Amino acid sequence: MESIQVPKELKSLLSCGLCHRPYDLATGLLPQELACRHSFCKKCVQRNTDHNSSECICNLCGYRTQLDGQQLPQSVTIMYLLRELPALILGRAMLDFSYKRSSTIEMSIEEAPSSPSKNWVEDINVESFLATSAEHCFIHAMPNSTWCHNCQRLLCRACSDVPLHQDHILVRQVDYHDLISQLLNSELRKIKSTAVHAKELATHEMDLLRELCEACYRVQLHVKREMLEHHSSMVAASMIGWHRLAERDLHRVGRLTGAKMLQVLAHLATQRQRYERQLDQVHFQCRMQAAIQENGMQVLDFETLNNRIARLRSHRRPGAIPANVGPPQALILTNYCVYAYWCEMQREMIPPRHRNLTPDPELLPEPRRAVVPPHFNNSLREVELLDYVQQIELEQFRTLSQPPYDGSHESSSSPNSSSSTNSQSNYIALDTEYGLRELVRQLQQQPQQVQQEQQQQQQQVHQLTHSIYQPDAILVNSVEPQLIGQQSHDHHRQDGGTSSSVSIVRQPIVHCYPIYFLDMEIAGELAGRVLIEVRSDAAPRMADNFGALVRHERGYGYRGCTVFQAWGGESIITGDFESQNGRGGHSAFESRYFLPDETGLPAHRGTVGMRRGQRRQDRSGFVGSQFRLVLNEMRSFTAIFGFIVQGIELVDRIAASGNALGRPALRSIIRNCGEYHLNQ
Repeated sequence: MESIQVPKELKSLLSCGLCHRPYDLATGLLPQELACRHSFCKKCVQRNTDHNSSECICNLCGYRTQLDGQQLPQSVTIMYLLRELPALILGRAMLDFSYKRSSTIEMSIEEAPSSPSKNWVEDINVESFLATSAEHCFIHAMPNSTWCHNCQRLLCRACSDVPLHQDHILVRQVDYHDLISQLLNSELRKIKSTAVHAKELATHEMDLLRELCEACYRVQLHVKREMLEHHSSMVAASMIGWHRLAERDLHRVGRLTGAKMLQVLAHLATQRQRYERQLDQVHFQCRMQAAIQENGMQVLDFETLNNRIARLRSHRRPGAIPANVGPPQALILTNYCVYAYWCEMQREMIPPRHRNLTPDPELLPEPRRAVVPPHFNNSLREVELLDYVQQIELEQFRTLSQPPYDGSHESSSSPNSSSSTNSQSNYIALDTEYGLRELVRQLQQQPQQVQQEQQQQQQQVHQLTHSIYQPDAILVNSVEPQLIGQQSHDHHRQDGGTSSSVSIVRQPIVHCYPIYFLDMEIAGELAGRVLIEVRSDAAPRMADNFGALVRHERGYGYRGCTVFQAWGGESIITGDFESQNGRGGHSAFESRYFLPDETGLPAHRGTVGMRRGQRRQDRSGFVGSQFRLVLNEMRSFTAIFGFIVQGIELVDRIAASGNALGRPALRSIIRNCGEYHLNQ
């Protein structure tokens, strides 16, 4: 209320009737309504309450309100005005701005002639001078040597002495020829000023047209780039190409056994489900962009687009494309620019729900292969490269972990049939995207090539067993989390949640330190998971406190905590489960606050530490529950007890939403947390 100027018409209503202090939602000064419908602040009500009879006497009407130890209700009308006052003032300001902007032009046109001038010749109306003024007076035959500003005409000495011009503004001893010369110069100056003003306006308009031309060129480049990188077309072409290859490979294989046909059917069903999810994404994107043509003869606005995205998210199943009459081309261009600007604002504030994966160039037609991949973002290339490397490692692990083939389980008449059957059994271990094609390739391989591949695989397994002390543990802990991450990614995509690609900042030590997960939510949508490894050896008290709060061992903890401070590229702070603003929270110990362990760990990017010096403590270095996720080197920050092993990009995105004061623009909370296990 202090920063908002209350209109004078509402000051008496939004202030206490006794102390005249304005009501404020921030400070808790709220109106208490008596039985007589008069409202006062809480202090004035207590001051006018008779403690013996528990009655509050209204100073305005004298009516007595029985309290009986109950709290008075708040005035509904005043509370509604207090909540909606910022919107009311903002709307009033916008209306005043629009009215003032339209009336400014009219005022400038009407008031320009009446503006005072330093030279009295500038105020002479030339038209009146030409119509009524002459060198000599027609009545007195005397020279006209006096100018009357009120009558706008020349007078002689006798005419100026009459009572009619007694109170008028007169300029005497004026030479007729000099006055005409001054008027000529004045008109030339006015013409020059008009020409200069016209040139300024024309230059401003030409600059605007140049900017429009440049903007149209940029829009044309943007549209051409979208046509070149059109994701929907690539997805459709990839589906058609996969279908053609699948049909061709099935015809080449010939007859299969019942078990192999079941395997192929399972792969086809999995691929169909994946393509149906991609179809949902393509339908959502197509129907959103169709708002450019389906808004009638009206210009698109943000409210229409927000309502449209809400309707499409509630009806996920693709439907038929409705027929409509196309608007004019100028309106289509206008709506497209509005839609593109809205999409840019959405990408800055809220991350995309799904990341567009690069299709396989072999599944695309020839004209499309030359533009894949068309990405210009180096960071996106690195993420895709990491995903591709992880996919290769996953396929290698599946192939290596497959048991050797035993020929006794199935009768065979020749070594060729045995090798062929062995290659068909390896088909299950491959990824679903390439499974059907790999089956045909392996069926066409010679027995000698299959034996050589098996020998190479055995050599790789032998090298792994000699190079690592515990091969089983390493394989389980390095590959299985990738499997789990991929399954959880697919699960989130099916649920409509948001999942982000994460990178490993620091490799966790196997079975040494506990790892905890934080599922983060941004703007009401699940954004991803952050894994934190806690150094229980270097910081035992802080590690025990953090683990107890993550697991909610005492009934309270980090679940539901808000990120109340965020600085882009520096850090974020959370963990205040009491006040959600940095002024609350305590530890899981009996002492509530404790001195942190002296770990000596430096605060560099990816470290996690407890926050010291909260306002509720005595500022002597104690810590409670609040902790900081560091994104840049902070030499003055100590109390480090853990490291971020996964999800540093998610922390970067949350930190980027903070302003210069560290206040996040989007609400980010810890939706779920707990101890991380391999089967999660």
